[in-house]
Amino acid sequence: MTELTIYTDGGSRGNPGIAGVGAVAYDQTGKKVEEIANYIGQATNNVAEYKAVIQILEKLEAKYSDSSLEVRSDSQLLVKQLTGEYRVKNKRLKKLYDRINKLVEGFAGVDFVHIPREENKEADRLANIAMDRRGKENWEPEKIIEELLAAQKKVNLAAKYQDLIAELLVQDDDVENEASFKQGIHYGILLANKFEADL
Repeated sequence: MTELTIYTDGGSRGNPGIAGVGAVAYDQTGKKVEEIANYIGQATNNVAEYKAVIQILEKLEAKYSDSSLEVRSDSQLLVKQLTGEYRVKNKRLKKLYDRINKLVEGFAGVDFVHIPREENKEADRLANIAMDRRGKENWEPEKIIEELLAAQKKVNLAAKYQDLIAELLVQDDDVENEASFKQGIHYGILLANKFEADL
């Protein structure tokens, strides 16, 4: 059975604010087998900590479902909640907590361990890389716009935003229009981040 040691970290500049997650997984020989550094929009520190665990477990589940995992984090709240020592009272965190418990079922075993911040430097570095680049390398603007339009039934989008987003679905080859398109995409992503925080 493969044994993996995973370091996770999530951060938010503003709490809530620009947020990113980082995680790195090593096998029993010390070889790095996976890592993530993802921008997640606007979020609190606690949400980012939870999402870091979720995203690395999601990335590992297909290939390492028969493995035993030790997930290490410097977030005492996260670890104490996931080990059952603390109750999860926040509704937003409860959804993420339930998601992690569902993912845990897909592995041979998962233990959550609290570690000092100085032992979590690599995951912290990856989370900060994600926040620094603000997700630019992973933007999928067309997908985000489609999701925003599909979310109209859940979110009360102002008509002006609906019209703006609809216009962005058509891109002209003209340089001036292309610049406008890119600027519009930027606003679309900001909207996506806002709704992510609100949902």
